[in-house]
Amino acid sequence: MYSKFGDMGLARLVFDKIGDKDLLVWNCLVDGYVRNGEVEFALKVSDEMPKRDKFTWTCLVDGLCKCGKVEVAREIFDRMDDGDKSLVTWNVMIHGYMKSGKIELAAELFETMPKRSLISWNSMIDGYQGNGCFYEAMKLFEALLNEGFVPINATLSSALSAVSGLAVLGNGRWIHLFVVKNGFEVAGVLESALAVFKGIAKKKLAHWTAIIVGLGMHGLADQALELITEMRRIGMKPHAITFIGVLNACSHAGLAKNIIESMPVTVKPNKVIWMSLLGGARNHGNLEIGEYAARNLIEKDSDARTGCYTVLSNMYAAAGKWDKVSHVREMMKNRGVVKDAGCSIIEYKGQLHRFIVGDKSHPQTQDIYAKLREIREKLKLEGHV
Repeated sequence: MYSKFGDMGLARLVFDKIGDKDLLVWNCLVDGYVRNGEVEFALKVSDEMPKRDKFTWTCLVDGLCKCGKVEVAREIFDRMDDGDKSLVTWNVMIHGYMKSGKIELAAELFETMPKRSLISWNSMIDGYQGNGCFYEAMKLFEALLNEGFVPINATLSSALSAVSGLAVLGNGRWIHLFVVKNGFEVAGVLESALAVFKGIAKKKLAHWTAIIVGLGMHGLADQALELITEMRRIGMKPHAITFIGVLNACSHAGLAKNIIESMPVTVKPNKVIWMSLLGGARNHGNLEIGEYAARNLIEKDSDARTGCYTVLSNMYAAAGKWDKVSHVREMMKNRGVVKDAGCSIIEYKGQLHRFIVGDKSHPQTQDIYAKLREIREKLKLEGHV
């Protein structure tokens, strides 16, 4: 009880007065130290324990990961018998690696874990997008759907972040899959989706969000706006994902900006929303809105990734504002932001294909280069050199 209120001194006094201490008592003290950020004391107590169980180990791994001591957490994780490694322990370790930027180690654990839960997938997808690996996040989101898992809001939010980071929000492929999984689009016919939606007597937030996202994918801004207005009229509070659905529908960047500024105080625009607006501004060549989105993105997210700076720099270059391009590059240099190697992503028959400058790891590289040579020869024959 004392540990819950942060008084570990009294908690330890009570513990020391207990004569016959069972495993539960020991675990309570370890858990108390971990909850109060005193992981070193938790480790000392665990060394004194006559016996440890799954809870003890998981508690220690969790505490060490949260305070940034991932290497020590891994040492303890490796010391554990396989039978003591619960699903929670695996997930905690993966989340810890992703939080500390050790992406490859997280992926290695994810691939070797005997069983995965939705939390395991969420940790990986969110970790990938949080570390700027947007392509990997999108591919994993597709794999999650293929495995039969039903995404929750956290999954969808991470996937949207990845799509925003790649500036391919317009295709809506991954969000479309989510809507299909939830039964709101039957054979791609939006009318059927609307009919299903209207027939639901007690609509929940997920219902409103799914149909608005569906309308957004089809560019039906007016209908999406009508629904979000109706939501607010009846007292249903939309969340960030609902607004992103509306943003997808807005072909006019100025309208998107107005939507963001009209968002209620309880729903603060996050980096996904700002990146969506930045992508829309770039697509429509609206430099003013692009600067507005980038400024807010950088202010709200001090760890704003390369994507934000790159999109803004490209917009300035397209407008011939080379002094601004230099300013953005200088800002990137001062903040230690390193531009990734040039990368193109093409969607073909529902699959994403990534091409990086100088990389020939694509399984169809030989066929692709053969086709390019063929096109080049045909252009020469037509006089295009």
